[in-house]
Amino acid sequence: MTFTVSAEDIETLHDRVDNLIESFKSMDVIIVKPMGEQKRLFYYDLMGSDVSQNRYWVQLLTSEGLGELLFAVNQQVGSNIGFYIGRGAPKTVANSTQDALDSSKRLVFFNPLITNEILDGSTSTTSPNIMITGKTGRGKSYLTKIILKIIQLSNAKAIYFDPKQEMRKWYSAVLNDQNFKEDYPDEYTLLNNVRFVTLDVSDNKNYGVLDPFIVIDVRHTMGQTQSGEESLKATVQEIFKQIYRDYGSLIAETELDLAINKIIQKRQAGETVGMLDVIEELAQNEDEDVKHLAKFLSGKVTRSSHGESEG
Repeated sequence: MTFTVSAEDIETLHDRVDNLIESFKSMDVIIVKPMGEQKRLFYYDLMGSDVSQNRYWVQLLTSEGLGELLFAVNQQVGSNIGFYIGRGAPKTVANSTQDALDSSKRLVFFNPLITNEILDGSTSTTSPNIMITGKTGRGKSYLTKIILKIIQLSNAKAIYFDPKQEMRKWYSAVLNDQNFKEDYPDEYTLLNNVRFVTLDVSDNKNYGVLDPFIVIDVRHTMGQTQSGEESLKATVQEIFKQIYRDYGSLIAETELDLAINKIIQKRQAGETVGMLDVIEELAQNEDEDVKHLAKFLSGKVTRSSHGESEG
């Protein structure tokens, strides 16, 4: 960090600087007094400033500081290996987007199997996070559909939310084409493995089909990895927090976590449980705040299940 010292006269200023240096030296902290270019030093020290051109100044950061500056996070589009999905625009000026792409050697790949390794408990994520942005009509939906197809080819599980039901219409049209089935049997088999579900809110058969206790299977994780259990717990917690952001008390929040853990253990043991079981577990608590939380949640979560639905 940079300390700025001021005084009414030069002698007092020197004394204050020397006192500051000696004070930190007693704590084994070295302070350097720059001899010139104070104004430039101030601007170099601002967050995000480029210090690469100044060979007299080095920004030393702690691990926490590097974390705050998003160290190791970049703006690279795609990865270096995987399925080819396009090209990145070169840094040179081009007359048009097409010219830029035609002259680009920066291939963009997508690899759904690349994951973040969990090192020393530093992160709990094991999957990449991707955001696709751009103007209307520039291919965001098209790219998303390509990524979905790649995930299918990788034999990985995926849930694709399609409010416009475009994929359902397209896939159904192709699957009903007898010529397509004969000419492309492998492709037909791949597309036929997709299960389409339209969640009509007026049909009680749809209640609970997205219940995380059903969708996230933790029955076979006992004694093995706890990632499935952690994923389920985090998902359930987030759903409840979206409904009730202020628990009102630490006791209510703690009891909610304990109730979630108890229902997860029942799920691991093979019992049929769901989100409603967590609420009912809370309702049996003797604390008034916890009972209030259970009553509030039961009034909001009315179209869920006890896990009896087919996910």
